[in-house]
Amino acid sequence: MRGAAAAMMSGASPRAMVNDLMAPARDMQRFFANHDGKSAAMRQLNENFLRGATGEPSLQQSDGKIEGAQAETDKDLPPGRYARFVDGANAYFRERAKASPAKFGNSSSHDTAFCQRLAELEQSDMSRQEEYYYANDFEGRFYPIMGSRASCPDPAWPRLHAAYLKSVE
Repeated sequence: MRGAAAAMMSGASPRAMVNDLMAPARDMQRFFANHDGKSAAMRQLNENFLRGATGEPSLQQSDGKIEGAQAETDKDLPPGRYARFVDGANAYFRERAKASPAKFGNSSSHDTAFCQRLAELEQSDMSRQEEYYYANDFEGRFYPIMGSRASCPDPAWPRLHAAYLKSVE
């Protein structure tokens, strides 16, 4: 409820608010439509849920592997932690809040709705390879794009910064 109230106070439209709330559910539906209960990806998901519930690091964080999961991964991506831009953005902001809760612990400093909106806007301006590139070093590669042109040597700055500006309107 706190997130809905904050979105309404910020002037977000009801449609945008519902889209932000439904995005994780749509991702889950897509995942379950593409993976049956016996797939390696599903076994990995179950293992990570169990690990999360017991406070253990995920398989990926502990360098664990599920036999056959490699065959189900996206073939066009090099090895990395995040396949989607939104996941890299969320991880960056969560880690920043965890590292300095006094400074970044409030919800607006690691707002998943902001990351989702940013990813949606950037998706039309990024190739799949760029999405992967920026997701896997959000702080070093994309965070400078959120700043001034003078502080960012990335040639994609004009294109990607414009979409970033739309996400903070």
